[in-house]
Amino acid sequence: MMEEKVFIFSKEEFMVLAAASGIRQMYGFSIGEELDDETAVLVMQQLAARNLLLSIEGKFQIQEPVACLFQQVKEAKTTIDVHKRSGKKCIVYIGDFGVKVSLSRRREGTLQVQMVPLGKLWKHLTEEGWIPEEKGELR
Repeated sequence: MMEEKVFIFSKEEFMVLAAASGIRQMYGFSIGEELDDETAVLVMQQLAARNLLLSIEGKFQIQEPVACLFQQVKEAKTTIDVHKRSGKKCIVYIGDFGVKVSLSRRREGTLQVQMVPLGKLWKHLTEEGWIPEEKGELR
């Protein structure tokens, strides 16, 4: 099982991977509605070049460890939407693991996606500044 590796995807790559995982609805995102056919094919080719998406017997298959990440999103039991005072936000899909999706600080216009074990999720969100460290009331 993959732990704490960070993936950077364009929004289009993220949408294609989600759709290829069988995700039809996802809190915070419109799956498949924003891509025309030509763009979708181009994105699939880019994902194939990165060895993240393969066509096997006419069906697209997401490769590990990314397949596991999107399976966790698909099976999430709850979702939290965390906003910083700076205006930045992340969405955390929580199931057997937490999957955090936020805008990447590395490359503008891309998403940073990370799967974190549930036992480490609160600490992870605190260390990254998403949740205040001080004890007491959240504001």
